[in-house]
Amino acid sequence: MRDQRSRFHNVFTANRKAIIFTAVFISLIFIGGLATNTQAQQVLETLPVIEVVQPSTTKTYDFAWSHDGSKGALTVDKNVIIYDSNIQELGQLEGHTDLVTDVDWSPQDDEVVTASLDKTIRIWNVQTAGNFGDTKTILSEHSDWVFNIDYNFDGSKLASSALDITLAPTNDGNFYNTTWIWDVASQEPEIVLPSYAGFAKLDWSPNGNLLANNGFAIEQGDAFRIWDIDQGGEKVFSASLNGDRPIYDLDFSPDGQYLAIGSGLTEVLIFSLAAQDLKSSLGGDMAAITAVSWCSDGSKLAAADSYGSLSIWDVATARKLVYIEKAHTGWIGRVEWASSGTKLATLGSEDNTLRVWDVSALPEVVGVPTATPAFATDTPTISP
Repeated sequence: MRDQRSRFHNVFTANRKAIIFTAVFISLIFIGGLATNTQAQQVLETLPVIEVVQPSTTKTYDFAWSHDGSKGALTVDKNVIIYDSNIQELGQLEGHTDLVTDVDWSPQDDEVVTASLDKTIRIWNVQTAGNFGDTKTILSEHSDWVFNIDYNFDGSKLASSALDITLAPTNDGNFYNTTWIWDVASQEPEIVLPSYAGFAKLDWSPNGNLLANNGFAIEQGDAFRIWDIDQGGEKVFSASLNGDRPIYDLDFSPDGQYLAIGSGLTEVLIFSLAAQDLKSSLGGDMAAITAVSWCSDGSKLAAADSYGSLSIWDVATARKLVYIEKAHTGWIGRVEWASSGTKLATLGSEDNTLRVWDVSALPEVVGVPTATPAFATDTPTISP
């Protein structure tokens, strides 16, 4: 090493500028790989749009792909439009007497369940070879507006969230939301979870009977909660974000290990179920995160915000692959990957528009992915 340094000195000592230039150049050679891996990631600012749907009626609240990706369901005022994978209309579900607020597919994709401000939940037949559009079941036990519904992993249970003022813990002027767990076979509610202020989002774990829900009224700390439904609705975990930021959306990862949280913070929060703590975060350069969605293999995560922007990350490396500043003209209420991983749907709450994006050719990830998610280390805190 000493002989090497001596030779280096003898060659370049006559020209100090050359020494400086050479040192910088050598440094770039040695650290260039690191700089390339961490800073030279290509980020797309646009994606091909496969289809745009803008109903002439006043309001669309939700869109959901079927589990096999062959169909999609869009709420349009009091009805639901069923599309094929190319967003060509197959038919409509008509029967609700007020706005349809949420839609979900059964695990077998032969039924669609809807929630409505008419205080009912309807289960519909959507088999094109059968009695398409027939109402199979009407659940009318809720006392007020129903906002969200979600089937569990095997279709044996259904979770719903509704206003249910009669079940509110106090008459303080807030909206109180109650989550019910239904037995699908008997069409009876099995469990009624405690009421919380705000309008709850619901998401079942994909490989078990855990249910996550939230409320976003600041008076109650904007908590999110995880319940073990197999244990009679036992609360496994409950926490609030620092700063009492509202939580707008929740989505379990496909392996059930993580929960992505969209909130009033400017980044997607990743909660680890094993550690019962925030593992990390993605982003930091968006507005309030209003919608989140994992792709079917868990390798990518999409998020949208209140200003209409859309981002997609590679999960293993936390590298941002897509950032579209104006995917919609305002608040995006829904982001949904198709199971094929090649299509992504976004629903604008303000522009009343569904866009289906071609995500089949995302940028190559620069660097070697790690075995476990390598998220950012500077994460917000939560208060259990």
